[in-house]
Amino acid sequence: MKRTYDAILLLGLRLNPDGSAQEEMLLRSKKAAELWKAGVAPVIVACGGPTGGSGRTEAEVLKEELVSLGVAESAVLLEDRSMITTENIVNARKILGADRRNVALVTSDYHVFRSRLICRRLGFRAKGFGAPTPGGQARRDNRRLEAMFTADMLLGWDARDKKRPKWAETLRRRVAMPILRRRGYTIPEHEKKNDRQEG
Repeated sequence: MKRTYDAILLLGLRLNPDGSAQEEMLLRSKKAAELWKAGVAPVIVACGGPTGGSGRTEAEVLKEELVSLGVAESAVLLEDRSMITTENIVNARKILGADRRNVALVTSDYHVFRSRLICRRLGFRAKGFGAPTPGGQARRDNRRLEAMFTADMLLGWDARDKKRPKWAETLRRRVAMPILRRRGYTIPEHEKKNDRQEG
């Protein structure tokens, strides 16, 4: 495959508490390494800040995995400050500059659609390459969360000055919050209070 992109944009994923990568993140790394070895782009921007509580960043863990898969260390650029997908892409844009806008976006298969929309909103021309997602409960949870996050974005509810309608907020609490709790995310106090009132 000949070079067709300025960069491969590799999105991270929350780390395990010990600072290791989840299987899903390893599959993303594998996909990015395959694309780089095929020569589609000269560099990979590994994205993701510190998650999981170990102090390690998703970007550094991604880089270690990429290098172990045969990617040249000098070909991996780190975006190690972001915590969410939009921040991944905003910060990667700053790293790549105005001239490198054509990117191969690598993330999990269920995450490609929304990530590409964000890329386009922020000035990238992005083609998505989805890594396969492990099956089971985690896969079902991911698809539910992604559907809710995508609806938020398309309906404008992701903006800080917008409020979801009451029915949508109730649905979010009933579907998304239990999944996030199971994954160890910190739930703000006002969310806990709302859950108690509705439960």
